[in-house]
Amino acid sequence: MQRPLLGLALALCAPTSFAEVTSGAIDPAFGSTGVATPGLPADSETCEDLLLQPDGRIVAIGANQSGPAVGTNFVARFEPDGSLDTSFGQGGYVFPDLPGLVAVRLYGVALQPDGRILIAGDGSAASIQRIQVQRLLADGSLDPSFGSAGSVVHTLPSGSATVRDVVLQDDGKILVVGSSLDGFTSADLDVLVTRLQPDGSLDPSFGVGGHAIVDAVQDREDVADSVLVQADGSLIVGGRGRVTDGGADFIPFDFLLLRLDPNGALDPSFGNGGTRLYELTPFHDTVFDLAQLPDGRIVAAGSAGRAPWRFAFGLLCTDANGEPDAGFGVGGRRLIDFPGTPSSFARRVAIDPSGRILVGGSSQFPDNPGFDIFSLARVDDTGTLDPSFGVAGRAHVDLPDHRPDRGLALALDGDTILMGGTSNDGSGHTDMTLVRIYAETRAREVYCSGAPNSAGAGARIASSGSTSLAANGLVLEVSGSLPSGQGLFFYGPNRIQTPFGDGLRCVGGTSFRLLPPVQADAQGRVTRTLDLGAPPAASGVGRIEAGSTWNFQLWYRDAPAAGAGFNLSDALAVPFCP
Repeated sequence: MQRPLLGLALALCAPTSFAEVTSGAIDPAFGSTGVATPGLPADSETCEDLLLQPDGRIVAIGANQSGPAVGTNFVARFEPDGSLDTSFGQGGYVFPDLPGLVAVRLYGVALQPDGRILIAGDGSAASIQRIQVQRLLADGSLDPSFGSAGSVVHTLPSGSATVRDVVLQDDGKILVVGSSLDGFTSADLDVLVTRLQPDGSLDPSFGVGGHAIVDAVQDREDVADSVLVQADGSLIVGGRGRVTDGGADFIPFDFLLLRLDPNGALDPSFGNGGTRLYELTPFHDTVFDLAQLPDGRIVAAGSAGRAPWRFAFGLLCTDANGEPDAGFGVGGRRLIDFPGTPSSFARRVAIDPSGRILVGGSSQFPDNPGFDIFSLARVDDTGTLDPSFGVAGRAHVDLPDHRPDRGLALALDGDTILMGGTSNDGSGHTDMTLVRIYAETRAREVYCSGAPNSAGAGARIASSGSTSLAANGLVLEVSGSLPSGQGLFFYGPNRIQTPFGDGLRCVGGTSFRLLPPVQADAQGRVTRTLDLGAPPAASGVGRIEAGSTWNFQLWYRDAPAAGAGFNLSDALAVPFCP
């Protein structure tokens, strides 16, 4: 007899005046009404990749494709709130210069543990495409200890090269992945992985003179777009390959994976002599990004052809040796369509702390196939769409004043998602565009500010679960606290904002501690499930009752070089119901 009563209590708790954020929705506090752009004068900008620094700042790379300084690449850094970081480069921008190269294009960015930034792409000299990598100091200036005054340009012994990704190994060596043109006139593309020493010179212990070139499908087009490093130092490379033309005009691509050993040689224990093609559909299938699940399984994400030039998000899950995971989707494969959209293109994949798989890209606009919208999907480790995300596991991030919106980059930021791409600002200009998206549906009203701490941008509080007294299941969650540090949640009736320690105290009136103290995990995350029947909440002035609103905050220890030795998160107002 209690189940109907509990159901009624939960129904009565539907948020009214209390704010609720929905997973898959834009965070309006980021940038300008949820959208951040660098504001360059170019007529057409791109965003090819982005990364999130430990301090919460965002580095994005792109290019001016038309207008002033056409063809000029740029790196922009944003503050955690989406504003430009004016301490970086010239007012938030860096325009890397590579004399002697033309048609230079940046495609990959990586962050070193010391804060230096690697950017990689390709450019042409004497009609030959060449590998180019640069390293920036934390302030955006070129690092003189890298290559020649911060830049290196490497030319293959024969043929041209394209670059699509850059990854930093744990030992500081740098991996650059792309494709090589087999000779100067042949149309046969092969997979290319180049490894550099930390100073930018070629690593002679890798492949042949620093380059590993793999003809995965002989005399066919093999293209690589992504690389990941396995625990034993082996490299998984993902891209696309043609298997056969059968005499037909339409020659489909398949997902391509291959594994190199730490020295750049094909690993014969993987696939067919080190390489393997996977057909998701009879049409074009292409891997654009790779990720690794906590148990070592490999996830490849890209586009899968539903029909000629009609695509869905495509996922492939294999074990560490490339064998499709029978427990994932159908035979290790999963196609995701977005209802009402004729075509969808997946470009990035990430694994969240719970082991769920987030895929980002774009879909054609339902009422106008010439326009795109940012699109996201989230599945569990079996390939099942996560019903708690967006609508049935899928979300469109439609920017009405910014079309077309092509999602090209993705990063996870605690309980939010960062997505980057290009969009039209409504005046004919195409802008680099960043948005921050809620990863979870949460009942919350965050106020006040969490000050930066010695680990980064500061601690942010949120909540999940029900605000119903009957359900007794509200969970307080903090991200960005000190890794493995000690803290204490407290609550009170009033909102204030006054300096306290190294931050702001945002909870006033008679305050109550939620004992015992809590300890953050290695990523600085803290959670506490409220027990509304436990003291001090059960009686007296601190009692939490239906209809009351209480304010919660986390106090935590911090020990910067100079400071009070403690800091605080921002604050959360929670109205409770029956």
